[in-house]
Parts: sequence; structure tokens; C-alpha cells
Amino acid sequence: MNSEDLDGLLNLLCEAPEDQLCGSIVKRIKSVIGKSPEDTSDELKRILDDCTNYSLASGFTMVTLNIARDMALKENKQHE
Repeated sequence: MNSEDLDGLLNLLCEAPEDQLCGSIVKRIKSVIGKSPEDTSDELKRILDDCTNYSLASGFTMVTLNIARDMALKENKQHE
């Protein structure tokens, strides 16, 4: 996996319907596309926390966000 795969997954998430992912979260996801894996994983953690606390995403979307965060963490470890 590489940053292109991660960005591709994040772009797909941004296309999720409003009943699957709140529009405010889409904007936050778009803001991390193309950023460093460390910045991406940190923001995705905050996004996941907010989605959990405020019910801003469906269960499937939450799992996909978690996969994206795991991808960013793995990529970050490869760059260390």
C-alpha cells in the first residue's frame, strides 16, 4: 500500500451519500488527502472519535475510516 492507495480510499469515502457520512466529515477527510501519513493518521483518529461521539457516520463508513487510518499508520512506519 502507498499514499496513492490511501488517497484513493479517502476520495471514495468522500463520495459516500449523506446518510452514510456527514458532509462536515467529508470536508475534513478532503483536507488530509495528499498530506503526510502522520498528519493523515492523526486527523483520521480525531475524525473517528467525532464520528463515534456524535453519530456522524454509518458503521460501514467507520470501519472504512479505520482501515484508512491503519493504512496511514503503516505507511508512516515505513518512512521512519
